Amino acid sequence: MSEMDFNASIREGYVPPVWKSAEVVIVPKLPRPRSVQADLRPISLLPSLAKVLESIVGEWSLQVLEPDFDSNQFGCRRQRSATNTLVAMTDA
Repeated sequence: MSEMDFNASIREGYVPPVWKSAEVVIVPKLPRPRSVQADLRPISLLPSLAKVLESIVGEWSLQVLEPDFDSNQFGCRRQRSATNTLVAMTDA
């Protein structure tokens, strides 16, 4: 894939289906799983290109949207944590 593929995807708002496909790997929770439902978990491995595109678009989106976020919005923001939320709640 080239830079043109990324640009075309962003410009057209289209993500190729191959970038959305995941390889599912079953990972045991225990050394010797006894039950398929309880002792195994599926892990979805997504294509690296899709992850790169998602991070680029995410950064661009945050640059545009973050100035409009409420000052009490702590989730999914850099340099903010549950501790910031608790301090804001106790100081209010």
